[in-house]
Amino acid sequence: MKRYKKSFLIIFVGLCFLKGQSGYQGLTSWFSPVTVSLGGGGILLNIQEADRQNPALLGETDKQKFILDIVHYPADVNSRHIGWILPKNKRVYSFHYRQMDYGRFDGYDEDGVSTSSYSSNDSWLTGSVSSRSGMLSYGMSAGFFYSRLASEKSILMVFSFGGLIS
Repeated sequence: MKRYKKSFLIIFVGLCFLKGQSGYQGLTSWFSPVTVSLGGGGILLNIQEADRQNPALLGETDKQKFILDIVHYPADVNSRHIGWILPKNKRVYSFHYRQMDYGRFDGYDEDGVSTSSYSSNDSWLTGSVSSRSGMLSYGMSAGFFYSRLASEKSILMVFSFGGLIS
């Protein structure tokens, strides 16, 4: 068991040197009313966003939780989040669906001539697992991120790993 922990720590520290770049605004959007009310602060304290910020935080919970968040921003921008956190067999599992609708926009071509209106939205489906061993919590999250801007679409596969010593 000690060998397993040592191997895990070596891999975890190695992965910490990798830096992902967020080229999609939806990956850093605030989906939770708690995060919005804190102006984006206190992210690690928010269990609702733990699967995408630091999945290890999920290992700190021992209660099942169902999440339904709806945030209406100005200018018809809307955010929705449905999540389920389920502790089972010394692990914590979570499943989340997030959707951000950025509203409708007036379209213009390169010469400034009005074209048809268009809309933009992002959807994100994730699954996470977290566990605790002594004072170390660790977790991973994986999912699919779908983004649409007018007729342009893209799909990303997103992974997140995290650790927490407490």
